Order: sequence, then structure tokens, then C-alpha cells
Amino acid sequence: ELWKFRLRNKSERPRCFDLFASVELCLGHALVDLINQPNDQHFNEVLFDADAQVLFATKRYWVTFSGATVKQANQAWDRWVFMASSLPVIAFDGSRNEFIGRWRSEENPLAVEEGRCRNSAITSGDAVGVLQCPLELPPGQWVEGVIMLGVVPKEQGREAALPLVRKYRHLAEVDRQFARLGENWEEYLSHYRARTPVPEVDRMVNVWNPYQVQTTFQFSRSASYYHGGLLFGRGYRDSCQDQYGPLKARSEQVKERILEMSRYGLRDGSVYHLYYPLTGGGERTGHSDTPLWFPLSVTSYLKETGDWSLLEIETPYADEGKGSIYDHLMGNIHYVLAHLSLRHLPLFGPGDWNDTLDCLGRQGRGESVMSAGILCYVLREAARMLERLGRVKDAEALEQERRQVADSVNEHCWDGRWYIRGTRDDGGVIGSSSCEEGQIFLNAQSWMIIGDVAPPERALAAMDAARQLLDTPKGPKILHPAYTRIDPGIGLATRCVPGKKENGAVFNHAVAWAILAECLLGRADVAFDYYTKALPFNPVVEPDRYEVEPYVYAEYV
Repeated sequence: ELWKFRLRNKSERPRCFDLFASVELCLGHALVDLINQPNDQHFNEVLFDADAQVLFATKRYWVTFSGATVKQANQAWDRWVFMASSLPVIAFDGSRNEFIGRWRSEENPLAVEEGRCRNSAITSGDAVGVLQCPLELPPGQWVEGVIMLGVVPKEQGREAALPLVRKYRHLAEVDRQFARLGENWEEYLSHYRARTPVPEVDRMVNVWNPYQVQTTFQFSRSASYYHGGLLFGRGYRDSCQDQYGPLKARSEQVKERILEMSRYGLRDGSVYHLYYPLTGGGERTGHSDTPLWFPLSVTSYLKETGDWSLLEIETPYADEGKGSIYDHLMGNIHYVLAHLSLRHLPLFGPGDWNDTLDCLGRQGRGESVMSAGILCYVLREAARMLERLGRVKDAEALEQERRQVADSVNEHCWDGRWYIRGTRDDGGVIGSSSCEEGQIFLNAQSWMIIGDVAPPERALAAMDAARQLLDTPKGPKILHPAYTRIDPGIGLATRCVPGKKENGAVFNHAVAWAILAECLLGRADVAFDYYTKALPFNPVVEPDRYEVEPYVYAEYV
């Protein structure tokens, strides 16, 4: 990270003062830093290289376990943090206690108040990085500087940071890199342009939506830089879905991500539901949809780029052996096909895309209609891929599987006006007109169109019912009516406040699929209505209530 600053003396007299740059350091494992800090601090190290004028920090003991355990990792953190300035450094601190002082906070650090750091190098304690830099400014003059914060692999030694520090102490180089950043965004945003009668749509399609999808591609769903290093790691399905946004403009980055995600698949065709990009490993959960998003990523990439060589690249499985991307993809599909119910529908497991429907299928009987729609779409795309590869019999076999799943959905899951959301372990259904609450779910309708499951008349009826019962001034809700009573046989969705999150909110991911479904039905007017309603700029929700930036899609409203 490069933090450039400019200070100007607007007075008529010379000014002499010190600049303090400070950062609190979380080294190695964010969760341990939060909940086991007294013990974790024993292993922090912060030192200052006076000759290079660079502060370094690391940790001698690195916990990588995601849950509570008495196991000892017996390893050091594999990074060095470095912090430096383009200005001369006259003092530093590595101890938060020394910098902040007793009974104080970041609001009034003792070192700033007294005008001097303590040069506190530490071998244990609460770690910070603080640099004290003197400044002299004649009247009307200004000064620029840069603060650098970064990490280098420990195996390369602290010396690996020094070329970076020397490079970015030159402010002209910082300016060049910032200009390159701007040029990179300009190039990224140049790959397609929309021009419509609605300026807000143009603004979203041309700038803010591609900006957001590229950001989520880089940082997933992390609420902060270390959020993904706490309990859950990164979501496998999230990281696969994130590839669709920048695919047109950044296909090489998407290819790298596909290769990365393949390494979190197992030899039997299952995948980790959550994974740890830095330390490796992950957690298998059995969600019904998760293995399907990797084949979707690959087929989307092939259609956009025509780079069929991707299928031949070999990568390791997460457990043992290795296989080509083709092997990974087909393994995912066959794993899901091997875990269908007796009625040839995907078993719900501990959830599907909707993680809060987490108790419908834990006994191995509940079925997911949404996952059936996703499976049908994946089977169709994979069959087309196989035809292109000349594997006609394999393509026909997948198409036969697709027809069986679609026929089963239409035989067992049509409720009269719309499709049910799924079945329960106890034999009941959700998303039916017979239910008192949660009678209709948006995803169960849209994916029947996307997956080419619904016959034409049912497709229109299902989306008409969704529009009638789910539409709001901010777009269609995820379900209706919201649950007001907790149902342990359904799960967490019924524990959410009515109208919040998966319990009746306008869930933007689900809205996007509804827009796609309406487009596939040829109803552009309905799709455009949903799109404009869901825009962050839509003033029906005031900015102070919306709570996030007015150009960013929230998860839900």
C-alpha cells in the first residue's frame, strides 16, 4: 500500500513539526489476534533497521487452525511486514502500549502529545508500526511524502523489501504507478459501453457495476482486508461466481482463478464449500449447489474466449492426485448426479445457494428445486461443450440426465401457479401455496427458466406469480410472505427478522436472476423495470437508510 500525502504551510511564518504515521498490526491470524490476544502477543516481533530506515514485523508462532483446538502449530508466520517513509525517520515504535500510553486511546496517543516515539522494538506485546518524521515548511511552501506498508515472503528475507522501499521513495515513481492504476481502470471500463434513455442505467452499466464486480473478484465478500482469515475463509461458490463479471475484460485473470479454484476440488468430484487462499485447505459441507459453480465458470470462460486448451491443463486435487480441468469439471457434474434423490432431484443437504435453508435436508431426504434448475443449466452447457469436443455420446448422456431432472421437477414440483422451493426431510414442502408462510420463492421460478426446465406456459405463469406476489418498489423479494415463526425444520431463514436477509428481503443476487429470466422470456420491459428498481441510485430507499455508498449494490435491502 502506498499512502501519499501533501502538506502546505498557509501561514506567513516557518513551521516545524513532526508527522506520525501509525498502523496497528494483525500478524498471522486475525481471529487469534482478537480472541486470544494475551497469549498471541508472546510471539510478536517488531524491529527497526536504522540503516535502511525500515520498520519490520513478524511472528514466531503462527496458528492456522480455524477452530478451537489444543494442537500446537509449531511454525512461524511466513511473512515479514515492512513499513517505511520517503521522509527521514527520527524515531519509531513497535509497542502499542509505548505509543498510546496508559489509560489512553488512538484519540490521544502519548507519543504524539509529547512529540517523541520511544524507539520500542519488541519481542512480545501488542504490535504496531509507528514512524516519526520531522518536517520544516517555509511560509507558503508545501511538502509531499509517501508512507509504504507491505509484506514479503519470509523465505526471501527482510532484504526483499528494500528494493520496493527504494523504488517508492521516489515520488515520481509513486505518481507513475498511480497514473498506471488510472489507466488500468480506464482500459478495464472500455470493453463495452451502454447508451440508454436512462442516465442512471448508463452510469451503473458503464462504471459502477463493472467496478464492483472487479472488486469482488479481487476481494471476494470480505468486509475488510482480514475478514476472510477469520472463521470461514472464502466461499468456493462466491469465488466461482465472481469470475463472470470481469470475464470480458480480464479473461487471463479469470483463467488464473479457474486454475486456482480447481485445486479446492477433491478427487471424488466434491469441493470445499469454504477455502483458505493463503494457507490452503478448506471445509466440505455437502451443500447441494456448490460443485456446480466450477463447471459454470469453465463453460462461461470457453464461450467467451474460445480457449479450449484450458481443458487440458492439469492441476492437483485437494486430497490426492491430479487431473485436467476437464476431469475436474466432469467430476463435479457426476458427483452431483450421484447424489440425487429417488425422484432424480438434487438432495438439499445442509443448504443450497440459500445457506439459511440449512435444516431441510440434513437427514438426506429433502430436495432442492433451485439446485435442480442450476443442474439442468450446467448439464446443458456441458453437453454443448462435449458436442464441440466431438464426444457426442457423452453429450447425449448428459442431455438425457437433464431431461430426467427437468421431467421430475415438472411432475413433482409444480404447485399450480408456480414451482415449490423444495421438500423437507419430514416429507413436507416449502414454497407452496399450501404453506402459511414462505409460499413462493423467487429463485425457484427464475432458475426454471434459466435452466430451461419450465414449459412455456408454466414459465410465464411462474414469473407472473413472482411479479404479482414478490415485486416491491426496490425490486422483487426473495420470498413471500416472510416467516414470522421459527421453524427448526427449515432453518436459519425463519430466525431472521421478517423482511431481512433471506427472510423476505430484496436480495440482489436473486433479483439479477429474475432479470435474466425475464430477458429469456422476451419480456424486456419487465426485466428493465426490475433493473431500474434495484439500482442503488433508486431514491425509494434514502441514502441514510441504505447505509452503504449509493453506487454500490448491497447484498439485500
